[in-house]
Amino acid sequence: MDPAVLLQGAIVLSIALLVFSIGLEVVPGTITGFLKDPRPATRALLAMFVAMPLFVLGLALAVPIRPAVLAALLALSISPMPPILPIKERKAGAGLDYALGIQVTATFLSLAIAPLWILVFERIAGRAFPFRPVAMLVTLLMTVVAPLVLGIVVNRLLPDLARKLEKPVSRVALVALLAGAPVLLWKLGPAMGATLGGGTLAIMVLVAVFGLVVGYLLGGPDRGNRGALALATSARHPGVAIGLATALFAGAAMPVIGAVLVYFLVSAVIGMPFVRLVQKQTAPPA
Repeated sequence: MDPAVLLQGAIVLSIALLVFSIGLEVVPGTITGFLKDPRPATRALLAMFVAMPLFVLGLALAVPIRPAVLAALLALSISPMPPILPIKERKAGAGLDYALGIQVTATFLSLAIAPLWILVFERIAGRAFPFRPVAMLVTLLMTVVAPLVLGIVVNRLLPDLARKLEKPVSRVALVALLAGAPVLLWKLGPAMGATLGGGTLAIMVLVAVFGLVVGYLLGGPDRGNRGALALATSARHPGVAIGLATALFAGAAMPVIGAVLVYFLVSAVIGMPFVRLVQKQTAPPA
C-alpha cells in the first residue's frame, strides 16, 4: 500500500482518537444543556454559516482571487469546525458543554446548510457543481460523530474506565498526530506553495481574522464562549472543505488541497495568540 495513504489513515485515526477522548469526558446533560437555549446555536449559525460565506463572496467581488483559492475559501466557509477544536476552545476558557455544543450543532447544521450554499454558488457561477453529500457525511461520521458517540457511550456505561482512558488516549493520539502531520504537510508542500502569490496569503489572513472577530462579537456574554465561537468561525474542517472545494473547482485537485491546507495553517497560527489573549481576559484576578 502507498505509504502516503497509510500516513493519511494514521492521521485520521489519531483525530478520531482525540475526539473519542473528548467523548470520554461527556456526562449526561453536557450537550443537551447547550441545546436547551436556542440563542447560542443561533449565534453560531449566523457567525459560521451566514457571515463567513457572505464575507468570502463579498471579498471575491472586491479583489481578484485565484479560482482554486476561492473554491477553497468558499468550501471552508460552509464546513463545520475541525474535530479537535474543542480542546483549543477549552484552553480559551469555554466550558465543555459549550465547546461540544458548537461541535455537534455545527456538524449537523453543515449537512443541511452546505447543499443550500452550493445551490447559491451554482446560481452565481451559472453552472452545476458535482456536490457529493454522501462523501461529506462519511467524513463527518469518521472524524466527529462516531468517535464522539463511542466515547459518550463508554463514559455512560463504564464511567470508571472512561476516567482511566481519557488522558492516555488523548496523549497517544496527540503524539501520533504531531508526528504524522508534519510528514504529510511536507509531502503536500509543493501543492501548498503553488497556491501562494497574488495576494493569496493576505486574503487568507483577512478571512481568518474576520472569522475570529465576527465569532467573538456573536459569542454571547461569556468571554470564554466568545473565544470558542471565534475559533470555530475562523477554523474549519479541512477534510470536509477539500471534498466541497474539489466539487466547486473541477480544474485540478492538488491546487485546491494545497489552498485548504494553507488556510488551515494560517488560521491555526493566528489562533494561537488569540487563545492566549482570551486566556488572559478570562483568568481570575490574582
